[in-house]
Amino acid sequence: MRFPSRPLRGLLLALGSIVAVMSVQPAFGQAMRTVTDDTGREVAIPVDPQRIVSLRGEQITAPLLELGANLVGAGGVVSPAINGGQPYVRGAFDILDFRFEASTIAFVGGDNDFDIEAIAALRPDLIIAPAVAAATDRLPQLEAIAPTVLLIFATNDPRLTGGNTSLERYRRVADWAGRLEQFNALEAAFADRLARYRTIVEATLGDPARVVVSHIDNHGVGTYQVLRHYDMLTEMIDALGFAYPAIVAEATGPSVAMSAELLPQLQTDFLISTFRSASENDYPDAIRARFDETLPGWQEFVHAAKYGQHIFIDREQMRTATFASARYVLDFLMANIVLRPFTALGEATLAP
Repeated sequence: MRFPSRPLRGLLLALGSIVAVMSVQPAFGQAMRTVTDDTGREVAIPVDPQRIVSLRGEQITAPLLELGANLVGAGGVVSPAINGGQPYVRGAFDILDFRFEASTIAFVGGDNDFDIEAIAALRPDLIIAPAVAAATDRLPQLEAIAPTVLLIFATNDPRLTGGNTSLERYRRVADWAGRLEQFNALEAAFADRLARYRTIVEATLGDPARVVVSHIDNHGVGTYQVLRHYDMLTEMIDALGFAYPAIVAEATGPSVAMSAELLPQLQTDFLISTFRSASENDYPDAIRARFDETLPGWQEFVHAAKYGQHIFIDREQMRTATFASARYVLDFLMANIVLRPFTALGEATLAP
């Protein structure tokens, strides 16, 4: 018996793999529609997807969970410090208390290292993935399994011409998942809550724009990072009408990298840093220690620090594109800024 040549055998094996993957693609007995994803691709997707796989935790999986979408699989993260070392969905674990082991949703590997075979075995009818290399490099494989739409979550990505806030991204994910009606109901309830809070803000502070607020983080000794666009944190600062210091407000990009000598320019009523409860190296005390090591005595010439107005918010709870995160950040800002006495910039004299 003559066997195919080695190149031909390789081709046959590759074709066999493609057929095997395509064989699990569901025979759509459902209505379809065409959407344009964030990268400009036109994709035919089910009107009412029944078996969705998500490949990004805080931006895609978390909102799908909040919407009650038909999610059958999701990417995740594994860390020995979180959830006993079992896989978890970053953000959704923290703000929604989601656990793979307590659900019927399958873990399909890391968000940046997902398992194609695990995804195919779930027979999805829709895959929602981030428009990053981990997914775009393997897009043909994903498309062979099910219709795949790509979400851009960088606020400054030139491929998007409109806005790209967390809630705008959330709306697109909800639309693709066939859950726009549920999104609209959640959005209306949140808008009502925000209006009530703004009434309290104005009654307490007058014009909220007189209060100057900025994010700042120092993940390593030496430099600081100030993000003008940082998920729900800055979006809720904007929603309540607070102002930013000039060095942030005038920034041309989404962030400002600051060296120690620029820190005195960050004069604000409040500075907000983020911490992560899963890592002792990221607790507030450790973050303060890095600030002190980078610029000893900084509290004496940065207003917010001098008057005890450098405050900390849980990074994972505030980062998800969910209304749960929006409420969490609103409550944080109300409790730590609006409903407490503080020393305003114009009421104190700073050391030179």
